[in-house]
Amino acid sequence: MKDIKIDELHKMSSKIDSTQEDTYLKTYPIFIQYFKDQNELTENNIIIGISLVYSWMPTILKNLNLDSIKEATEILNKARSHKRINQNELETLINTFNNSLVGTSKLLHFINPNMYAIWDSKVYSVLYPNDSNYSTAKNTYLYLKYLEWIDGIKQESTFDEFYQKMKTLLGNDITEFRAVEYALFKKAN
Repeated sequence: MKDIKIDELHKMSSKIDSTQEDTYLKTYPIFIQYFKDQNELTENNIIIGISLVYSWMPTILKNLNLDSIKEATEILNKARSHKRINQNELETLINTFNNSLVGTSKLLHFINPNMYAIWDSKVYSVLYPNDSNYSTAKNTYLYLKYLEWIDGIKQESTFDEFYQKMKTLLGNDITEFRAVEYALFKKAN
């Protein structure tokens, strides 16, 4: 993974044009609120949630493994309770939801935006600029390392300055994880 420091995130944030119309930014707080409003996630909440996620994807939800939806719901309730899931649990979720790490990461983020970040090919390309093999972006180990990297960068002395700037640009309802991910995403564009 490229060693991106907080100074580089500051530079990325200064290039974001917040005047552009962005459907993602408009729907983001609604999706987050949907999961906040649930006392405990049910299988129905998860099915609705993954369907919301796929409104943010360039493809449709083609494979929803209902045989593992109960186990997936238990894992997602764990993720919601501020416990980071492990690699095996992440793989169970991926196998349940279209065999997609990208879709799963979005669902995890909407359920617990303070512990999980969105992961896609654009974020991957910024973090791994010398790797053009997109299949590597589907690596669950690399996703979990990405979350650890964000945990670390949040501890940097000027992170709060970066975060406040991103909240000003994108709206106060974004989390630290979303701020970092969005900066990386926009850099790739």
